[in-house]
Amino acid sequence: MPSPAALSKLGRLSRLVVLLVVCSGIWSPADAQDVTEVALKGAFLFNFVRFATWPADALPSSPTLSACVVGDRAVGEAFTKAVMGRPLDGRTVVVSIIEPGLALPVCHVLYLSALPRTQVAQIIAAQRETPVLTVSDLDGFAAMGGIVEVFVETGKMKFRVNPKSAKRSRVQISSRLLVLADLVEESPRQPESGRARAFTPPRPTKSILFHGVLQSVDWSRRVIPWGRH
Repeated sequence: MPSPAALSKLGRLSRLVVLLVVCSGIWSPADAQDVTEVALKGAFLFNFVRFATWPADALPSSPTLSACVVGDRAVGEAFTKAVMGRPLDGRTVVVSIIEPGLALPVCHVLYLSALPRTQVAQIIAAQRETPVLTVSDLDGFAAMGGIVEVFVETGKMKFRVNPKSAKRSRVQISSRLLVLADLVEESPRQPESGRARAFTPPRPTKSILFHGVLQSVDWSRRVIPWGRH
């Protein structure tokens, strides 16, 4: 049984999640009933951008913010849909879907999926001290030095953040995002072979949070977004 302190913390986090869901404005409650897993990933990326601040010298003179998606076209398209008509701090988020193996353009946000772990490690090393918000669904991505890692646990989509990597990149992560994340530090272990895998939430009915109540839903049919500073 969780301790009273743990339950109290869970309650506080749950209330914050509810607030973020209500304020995100990506979907209405009715729309959320039919959101797919891919659309939810796009919403997560949108909200990661909402909760991040880049140094002024890293932003272009034009009112845009460049986001790159490598290895998952479907998530790239969902991200594009999520940011459409929703400028952040006066900047339009421009999403580019990059085929694996091609040279990366200038990116302020970089999402990696379905790539060999060694290649991901090389990209992390190349972006190590650049103002790029790196995100991936590769298991252990944050411990490898990436900034945000998304994953599924007990049927719920969650995320980890490596604060040291964020600080090194000079991308400031809002405390409202950090309080919802599992915070991790880099691991000295060398990356193992393998590829990043797309999320495959369990099929059985699970409980997820929406508007202050726990609803029993089939993850294969319904998922719920959350949402800024």
